[in-house]
Amino acid sequence: MGGYVAHADFRALRRFPALDGVRAISVLLVFTAHPAYPHVWPRLHGPSGVTLFFVLSGFLITTLLLREHDGSPRGVDLRAFYVRRAFRIYPMYLAVFALYCVLILGLGMQPERRDAFVENIPYFLLFFPEHSLYFNGDVLVPFDMAWSIGIEEKFYFVWPVLGFVLLKARPLPQAVALTVIALGCSVAGHLGGSWGVSLESYTPIALGCLVATLLHHRPSYERLALVGRPPVLLLLATALVALQLSTAEVLPQGRLYPVFSLVAALVLAGLVTTTSTRADWLGSRPMAYVAALSYALYLLHNFGLNAAESVLPSDWGFAGSLLSTTVGIALAFVAAHVAHVWFEDPLRRYGVRLASRRRPTAPLEPARRPRC
Repeated sequence: MGGYVAHADFRALRRFPALDGVRAISVLLVFTAHPAYPHVWPRLHGPSGVTLFFVLSGFLITTLLLREHDGSPRGVDLRAFYVRRAFRIYPMYLAVFALYCVLILGLGMQPERRDAFVENIPYFLLFFPEHSLYFNGDVLVPFDMAWSIGIEEKFYFVWPVLGFVLLKARPLPQAVALTVIALGCSVAGHLGGSWGVSLESYTPIALGCLVATLLHHRPSYERLALVGRPPVLLLLATALVALQLSTAEVLPQGRLYPVFSLVAALVLAGLVTTTSTRADWLGSRPMAYVAALSYALYLLHNFGLNAAESVLPSDWGFAGSLLSTTVGIALAFVAAHVAHVWFEDPLRRYGVRLASRRRPTAPLEPARRPRC
C-alpha cells in the first residue's frame, strides 16, 4: 500500500526488527562520547545516541500500553507494567552502582572524585540520578551516566497514569498532551538552568510517544505512515545523519535538539511502517545481538574504556585512541555479554513471569528492550 504496510498489518506486528539496529547504533554512538582523545571523537556527537534511546523508549512503551489497553477488557494493568519495568531496570542498575561503590569507597580508586560520588549516593538510590550530571556544575561524578535512567524511570512512572488512567487512552487528548509536553520541555531546556536542562530530555520521549499514538489509530496512521515510503524515509534518514555529523547543536541545549528529536521520531515511524527491504540490515542478527546487550553496554562501557586507556600509551594520538577504544569496546562487550546472560536477562524474564501471574494475556514483546 503506497510503500508502507497496511494499518492492520502494523497492528499485528509483535516486534519491530529495524529498531534493533537503531538501538545498536545508539549505544555505539554513546561509546564515542567517552574516549579520552579530544580531537576526533567529539565530532561524532555521540551523546545524541541517548536522544535516540529516548525516542525509542517513548515509542515502544506507548505502543505496548496502547495494545494492552485495546486487547484487554480491563485496560492496562499498571501493577504488572511497573513490575516488568522494575525488573528490567533496577537489578542491573543497582549491581553496577554497587560495583562503583566497591571500586571508589572500598578500593579507593579515583580519590579526587570520591567526595562528589559520596554526595550523590542518596540521589542515585532515591530515583534522582540525573542530579549527578545537571546539579553538580562542572564536577565529573562517577556513575553519572545513570542520569538517563533517572529520566526514563520518571517517564515510566508518570506516562502510564497520565495517558491511560487520566486520559483513558483517548487518542486526541493523548496527542494534545504529548505535543504540549514536547513543546514545554523544549522551551524549558532553552530557558537554561539545571531544571530546564533536565526537563528538556523529555522532548524526544514525548515525540516517541506521540508517534506511537498516531500510528496506533487508523486515521492518523494513514497520514503519518507516508514517511514509510522509501523516498521519504531515505530523505529523512539522510537528514538525520547530516544533523548528527554536522553540528553540536543537536545535543541538549542546542538550538537543533528539538529538530533532531523530531526527525529521529519521523525516521522511527518510517522504519516501522515501510515495506522497503533496504532497511532489513537493521534487523540482522549482529544488530539484534548488540541491541540485546545495549543496556548492559551502556552501564558498563566506561569500565572497558578506562581499563584500555590505562594500559595503552596516551601519547599515540588518535591512532592510540582508536586502538584503546577498540580494545575498550571489546572488553565492554565481554562484560556486557556475561552480565546479560547470567544476570540481567534471567531477572528480566522473572519479572515478566511475575507480572503475568496477575493477567493471562501476554503483552507485546518490544524489540529487545525498550528502554530504556
